[in-house]
Amino acid sequence: MKLYGKIKSERAEKGQGGNDFLDIEISGENEEPVMTLHVEKDEDKYEVSTWNSNDVRLSELVVECKCLDPLCAKCLLLGCKDPNCKIHPENKKKEFREMYRNRK
Repeated sequence: MKLYGKIKSERAEKGQGGNDFLDIEISGENEEPVMTLHVEKDEDKYEVSTWNSNDVRLSELVVECKCLDPLCAKCLLLGCKDPNCKIHPENKKKEFREMYRNRK
């Protein structure tokens, strides 16, 4: 089965930047909707939810780190998936991972 996709935002039905949200509609070969992936940024977190063709929410995921320890090895190595985390910024994650890889 081949899949098709449409990207919608509050402004248009095409790929473009600067939107408050994106809806990615996935359709099957007969162009019947299979599911919709909704992505929205709210302040410092991303909300991702999936909906089936009957507009029933299948799942919801909020990517937001709640750890307050800036030296947390778990978060710095692999645990923190929040791209906007103020406690574990991406540059600190990269530094820690490099140091960990080069340890003797």
